[in-house]
Amino acid sequence: MQSDLIEAIYDAPLAARPWAELTGRLRHALDCSGTMLKFARTHARDGRTRFVFDAGWDARESWRLYDSVYRHLDPTCHRPMTVGAVYDFDQMIPPASDRQGERYLHFCRSIGAVHALFAFLGEYRGVGAWLSLSRDDTRGPFSDREMATLIALLPHLGRAADIHARLEAERNAATSHAAALAALGVGVILLDGAGAIVGTNRLADALLDLGTAIARSRDRLKVRGSSAGALRRSLAGAGE
Repeated sequence: MQSDLIEAIYDAPLAARPWAELTGRLRHALDCSGTMLKFARTHARDGRTRFVFDAGWDARESWRLYDSVYRHLDPTCHRPMTVGAVYDFDQMIPPASDRQGERYLHFCRSIGAVHALFAFLGEYRGVGAWLSLSRDDTRGPFSDREMATLIALLPHLGRAADIHARLEAERNAATSHAAALAALGVGVILLDGAGAIVGTNRLADALLDLGTAIARSRDRLKVRGSSAGALRRSLAGAGE
């Protein structure tokens, strides 16, 4: 079972819907009522947070309630946690907790999250990642063996979160570059050292599609007219 889970963990950041399938796999493998992964920018002012969750019941209403009212009471938002450690409710919300902690605990119990485990997967490229698992009274508390299984999976989950952060950074950079190119008032064509086209903006695409002086031939520029030789020499010189 663990080898299958490890394979699913490394597939998770590469999936069309990253992490969505893994939350279900973890829920079934550890016999949970619900699983949730949280990704949040740790030092950004916008506080953007992404949640991926899976539950054994129709969780739409409880999720809306969590997202609108209780998410900021979630102890993973403010309690220091060590990478590689697993915490339960008593550690995250001590019995003699403040009113906000008791309020959050009451909400969790009202949706069947009577027992829970929490883990901080680490911070990667400014994005923190957390995992929460919950169970109802029917399933009972997590056993030592199940906690050991989760602890063994944490390094893999952390590495997968790192892969996810790297992929997101590359996607965001590509989006930013595309937006910057689109905002320019001139046609821009980006070439790599071998002369292959690696990027264009909308105006350049329109000019290439016309195919008058310069056209596109697959991933290469095709130069026409009397200035073709000079432009080819210029492009060749830029690649040296």
